[in-house]
Parts: sequence; structure tokens; C-alpha cells
Amino acid sequence: MVQKNFNTMIVDKTEKVKDYKCIVRVIDGHVDEFINEMKKLDPECVKDFKQPKHENPPKYTFTDWWDIPEFDAVCDDYKWGMCDVYIKDKSKLMTIKNIVKTQGKSFWFPFYPNFHEANKVWTTTEKHIPKYPVYVISLGRWKQHQRLTSNSLEEIGIPYHLVVEDQEKQNYIDHGVKEDVLLTLPKELCQLGQGSVPVRNWVWDHSMENGHKRHWILDDNIDGFYRFHKCTRWKVMSGLPLCLVENVVDRYKDIYLSGLNYRFFAPNTDVKRQRVQMNTRIYSCILIQNDCPVRWRGRYNEDTDLSLRVLKAGHTTLLFNNFLIDKKATNTCKGGNTSSIYSEENGMLKKAESLQEQHPDVAKVTDKKFVGKKEYHHLVNYNQYKKNKLVCINPPKNKTINNYGLTLIDV
Repeated sequence: MVQKNFNTMIVDKTEKVKDYKCIVRVIDGHVDEFINEMKKLDPECVKDFKQPKHENPPKYTFTDWWDIPEFDAVCDDYKWGMCDVYIKDKSKLMTIKNIVKTQGKSFWFPFYPNFHEANKVWTTTEKHIPKYPVYVISLGRWKQHQRLTSNSLEEIGIPYHLVVEDQEKQNYIDHGVKEDVLLTLPKELCQLGQGSVPVRNWVWDHSMENGHKRHWILDDNIDGFYRFHKCTRWKVMSGLPLCLVENVVDRYKDIYLSGLNYRFFAPNTDVKRQRVQMNTRIYSCILIQNDCPVRWRGRYNEDTDLSLRVLKAGHTTLLFNNFLIDKKATNTCKGGNTSSIYSEENGMLKKAESLQEQHPDVAKVTDKKFVGKKEYHHLVNYNQYKKNKLVCINPPKNKTINNYGLTLIDV
């Protein structure tokens, strides 16, 4: 039997019926109450009901969790099980909302847990400053409300370089950016129509010329840093997230790419979330080892392409989930690539097709929904790179959990 949400369920070769399905998270201790409520709605929907299954805590694949803040994806205050509900009448599916609590596409019974994320922040007792330089490339986003990454870095006291085109420099100064923060591109790199790739390579060279082993390169639409812990994602008012990545990758040989995952890719109900994902793509908040054997290239999907070429060469990447970035979705902020290469006719389709052409063995084009909107994107299979191994060259002296004075305070 094949079951798809809101689609035809194939029972046998001669009979087809439509069942409408939703997934409900049932809080522990309320299973019997839930069954009774569902029977009132539709007696048939619980005929083959099974007790909700708890999602088992993950077995963490990254085991060198030393001198790092504790991480637990499982919530201590709430336990729940997942349950599928099938209803013959679609109109009755809509009435489920009168019985269960909803949060986006999630259904909860009998209540939605208190996972609010706006009234607390994490702070640290000490100031944490990255040891590697931080670069932010910006185009056409000089106004205060557009400089999301700059605002976020300044808020937590992290020094950075804001890389801008020569003809836009004065606009940034006029809107409050200090001149000593700005790095002005050579005129030959301005308005090339090649997206950010030539600029990213210029930044790479700038870091090497100044004698650095690694450098950070951040997109300019990052609205804060967050800690994912016990089903919550509270904002972090500290430079610890970047410093932590640096401390970890410096333990190993040739981790050419590492970084922080997107907040919307790590929902607070994902109790199977790994604290670190190994050998996958690194986007938007990237720590690059400067002797990396491959460089930025092309016009689209440069971060995915760079990640794949590093992995295909047998090296390892680390994507951290214990700290996250609130990266705004592609095409939601004016300026940058949104107002240049993505605004072209079929810009998003060209973006997806270019990666498929570069890596036909692992990448393909898809038009499924992404962040609630249906548009063209790429789909990449990273499974074959799981075998890439870490080589530790500098084990930590302190093989215990270190919370670095992280304190949760009300705001």
C-alpha cells in the first residue's frame, strides 16, 4: 500500500479510495484522550490506530565533543510520540484544528509546548572574538535595515570587513558604516555581472596576503546567531558560535570548509538532529582553510560546488547544528544576487541547472517547495561522501563539556 499526503491511496488493483492524512504529536500521558477525541471526529480514523511512536534520541556520529557546550536535541520538559491520522472526509481534516493545537504545519495534542524563542537570549561571561578574519560581501545594501549581517556582528562585538564596490562606498559611509570597516574592491572587479565569485576569490587572496591560515566569509543577509539546545533556538549575544567552530576545526587535518547551519533547516522539534553533520554542504557562514586545493568558480551555486569539489577530493566538511544562523531565504532581500543574477529571466532555474551540469553524478533540478514557496532548486545526494574521515592532529587538553559561561537571560 502506498500512502501519500492528500493523494490517492492505492488499496489494490481494482479499488481506489482517498484518505487524507495528518501527523499529530501527542504529548505523553494524553494518548487515551487523543483516541477518544479522534473517534468523535471520525470513528474510522482510529480503527487501525497504533500507539504513538517516540522518536529515539540520535546516536551522535561526531563523538569528539570535548571542550564544547553541551548539546541535547531532546526536550526535558516534554515528551511526545508521532501519530498518523487518516480521515475519509477532507472537510473533517480541517476540523482537526479545533481539537489539536497547530504550529505552522505541525499538529499537537493537547497543547503546543512552550518553545517560544523571542523572550530570552544566551550570553557569555567572557567576550569571544574570532581569531580568523571575518569578511562580509555586500552589494546594494547600504541602508541600516538592509545590513543584517553587519548589524548582527556589531551587536555581539565581532570585528569584520565589509567588502563593497568602489562606486557604492560613499553610500555605505553616508548610512553610518565606519570607513575603517570597509574594504573597497578594485575597479576591475566592480559590476562584472558574475555574481560574487570573483569577489570571493579576491577576499581569499586578501586573507592569505595578510598571513592568515583561514578566513570567514559570511553572506550579508544573516539576522543573528542562535543556539539549538533541548528543542529551543534562543538567540546568542556572543561571538562564541564562530570561535567554537575555529577551536574544533583546528584540531583536525585539512577541514577545508566548516560553518553553521541555517536556523530554518534545524526546527526546534527535530529530536533526531545531529550536533554536527559531517561531509555535507557548507552555506553562507563559511570558515575556509586558505590552502584549500580548489577555489570559487562559476556564477551560481558557488558554495555547493565548492563543497562538492572538496568532498570529491576525499576531504571532510563540518556543519554545526548546536549554533545556527538566521539566514534569510534566497530572493527575500533586495540587493546582492537577488537584484542581479537571480532577477534575470529564469534566474533560479539557471542556478539549479548550472549545478546539475557541474555535478551530474550527484545533483539534479527540482521544483518542489522550498521555505513555503514553489520554485526551482537543486537536490544533491551527499551519501557517497560519508566515508571521508577526520584526522585529529591536535586533541583538546580539556576532555570535558565546557559551557563557556553560557547563561540564558530574559529580554
